[in-house]
Amino acid sequence: MNHFLSYSFALLVLLILSATGQGADAESKPLLEVNWQQLAEAGELSEGELVTDERQPQSVLKVSGSDEPVAPGVPLVINVAEIVPPTIETQAYVISGQVRYRDVEGIGYLEMWSYFPDGTNSFTRTLGTGGTMGRITRTSDWRAFHLPFSLGNNSDAQRPNKLVINVVLPGKGTVWLSDFALSEIDSLADLNASGSWWSGSMAGWIGGLLGTLLGIAGATGGVLASRGIGRNAVFAATIVGIAVGLLMTACGVVAVLLGQPYGVYYPLMLIGGLSLVLSTCGLVLFRKRYAEAELRRMHALDAGG
Repeated sequence: MNHFLSYSFALLVLLILSATGQGADAESKPLLEVNWQQLAEAGELSEGELVTDERQPQSVLKVSGSDEPVAPGVPLVINVAEIVPPTIETQAYVISGQVRYRDVEGIGYLEMWSYFPDGTNSFTRTLGTGGTMGRITRTSDWRAFHLPFSLGNNSDAQRPNKLVINVVLPGKGTVWLSDFALSEIDSLADLNASGSWWSGSMAGWIGGLLGTLLGIAGATGGVLASRGIGRNAVFAATIVGIAVGLLMTACGVVAVLLGQPYGVYYPLMLIGGLSLVLSTCGLVLFRKRYAEAELRRMHALDAGG
């Protein structure tokens, strides 16, 4: 059991290092970096206030919503940056950074407008339910965000000549933004793969497989305990189930903190929580079943004697 716990801890560390390393690789060669301190010194900070945060290496931008809406149903759009990107050679690109927010009313989001030479434009918004493209609502500590855009399969498609980054808030609330970077990616699928521990389809397989194994293990333990056999094996398996539950739940929490998508942290926390609760309850139940089986055996011996 001590070896199992050691391996479990090592796996958790490897997952953290893997996720951190992958995120760094995805942003290791940015085309352009936006530094709030440099913008402020150049007098080019359009909105917000430059503040320090002990959890960020550089100063961050702080913006706030309004008590009164611009108009009924119209959110406040805070333009935080307008950049002229260098020539983008790949079929997709992404703005990457960190965001923190507090007491945001309603559903806010970050958005990137891509303007093209022919006068057309397109936008990307963080309106997902979680992950790096999750919406801005209520309160969150620092997490990663992505604002990606794909030019499609046409290699001759126009490249943008201007990018506009906004914070959109429907009401009150405060948002902090770290420095961010513009990077090239080959496709949106590459972005998802570069920062995610596994794909959404893989999440279904993982959840289904682990859920099935958990159910089989519980049913097998119940049958063995009711018959009074395999005591040591059942107890060992139950303790392993508790350890696995703790490990998976911890990995799920780490996934949330690292801004992993819903398909990564949800299966970990769901199966981990179920394994922890069911294994703990099973341990109590199995003790009772084995005690009852032992009493039945003793009564049978007394009757035979």
